Amino acid sequence: MNKLLAILAVISNISSSVNAGMGLYSNCGTPNQNSNSLDCKGCGTTSAAIGFFVVSPSPNCKVRDCTVDPGDNLNGWMCVSCSQSVTPVTAYGIGKKFLQGNACTNACSNGYVVDYNYICQPVQGADVPCGTANQAGGNASSCNGCGTTRIQNYFQPSAANNCKVINCFNYPSYLNSWMCKSCYGNPVAHQIYQQGQFFNGSVCVASCPIDQVPDQNNVCQPILGADVGCGTTNQAGGQATDCQGCGANSTIQALFKVSATPSCDVIDCTANPGANLNGWMCKSCNGNPVANAVYSAGKLFSVNTCVATCPVGYSADINNICQLIPVPGADVACGTAGTTGGKATDCKGCGTNATIQALFTPSATPNCEVIDCTANPGANLNGWMCKSCNGVTKAHTAYAAGKFFSVTACVASCSNDQSADSNNICQANSIRSPYASSNLLTLAFTMLLLFLIN
Repeated sequence: MNKLLAILAVISNISSSVNAGMGLYSNCGTPNQNSNSLDCKGCGTTSAAIGFFVVSPSPNCKVRDCTVDPGDNLNGWMCVSCSQSVTPVTAYGIGKKFLQGNACTNACSNGYVVDYNYICQPVQGADVPCGTANQAGGNASSCNGCGTTRIQNYFQPSAANNCKVINCFNYPSYLNSWMCKSCYGNPVAHQIYQQGQFFNGSVCVASCPIDQVPDQNNVCQPILGADVGCGTTNQAGGQATDCQGCGANSTIQALFKVSATPSCDVIDCTANPGANLNGWMCKSCNGNPVANAVYSAGKLFSVNTCVATCPVGYSADINNICQLIPVPGADVACGTAGTTGGKATDCKGCGTNATIQALFTPSATPNCEVIDCTANPGANLNGWMCKSCNGVTKAHTAYAAGKFFSVTACVASCSNDQSADSNNICQANSIRSPYASSNLLTLAFTMLLLFLIN
């Protein structure tokens, strides 16, 4: 009997020794519907660390022997499992449940909170470039660029022109894109930051919605341009019927989509339009924070670029294109006189066809004047145009020679055998032939002889 009691005592001592070395349950095992966990793969990031654990009732695992030094394999799950061990090695310690740095601790330092792996993590966010650069170097001088005054209070200056969120763990009363970017990826960040580093109006998102891209401040912005009035009006209201007025060809028109009648807008301001760029595109995309750089200069179109204002001597037309400012010609008397005075009723006498007549506008009756002497008249040039535009400042070179028209050009005077008609056109003079005069004398003499004979 005494021998049996002695054996039981030895077994009890051995059992106590074994239990004293094992850790407590840690909830890092792979759940199993029955009995012990399937494995302890959640208890470490390496096979060496996982090897320190043994499965226990699902979903738990525990350190198999807290008297063994884990060395560089030490992690948070080991700290918590061995925190109540009677005889832990120095790496562990009674009550030291958390891992901070490379040692177990009973509480995380100020500015740290424990994550789900029992690791103390900093609550600060990552650096984001919204700070004001300090000319003397070192930390940013302020975080004024990180948001409104209230939001700036969530940040602290860090290196160069950077700032970072002070505490990503807490729920913020205010939220913006810089906060999303600073706190996203922080393992102890509040759930509001876990969705992504971009900001879509009110929430953090991993990617922007369709038809939006993030700007330089990580804010999701629409790639659509603003409404511009180049669409075809829909008489029934609603959206414009088409965008045919938005470009000179179907390729350019296809870069627009209909919006509220009579408007259209550029479909994608982030794309480079290349040679398709025009005034409507400049107006629609200028000011869009994610627009291609070609739109940044302004809302008007001059030659081949967008501009803020037209060059001197130019003004924008209804298509937002910079055009030479029209320079009217002098009054010329080719208009139809108005019966009640005032302006001429029309300029039908100023040209042989409607195209030429349209280059004139009525002025004091019965006069008209060329609408724009800076424009090249081409094949439409005539005597009235020469007379109206010759001598006008900035007039096209076609008018420089003079006020009369000869063959195809303006001239200062008609040639010796020509004179100007009522339309300022040089015409050949009407000169009687000497042969015609001689024939007339012969005829007269013959008639006189016949009369005398009879």
